[in-house]
Amino acid sequence: MVTSDARQIKVAEDSPAIRILRVGDVILGVNVKLFSYDSRTEFGKKLTIAGEKAVSVP
Repeated sequence: MVTSDARQIKVAEDSPAIRILRVGDVILGVNVKLFSYDSRTEFGKKLTIAGEKAVSVP
């Protein structure tokens, strides 16, 4: 796998994000911070944090 490919996430046609993003868009980071290693791991951690915050809001 090419290192640069490991630091991005491509939006697929069947993705729930398709309402906001377009097919072929590439997610390079979260909160204005580029992924520094495996994008799947970093993105997953950010999703977990966002989910925890959403659940804790009254």
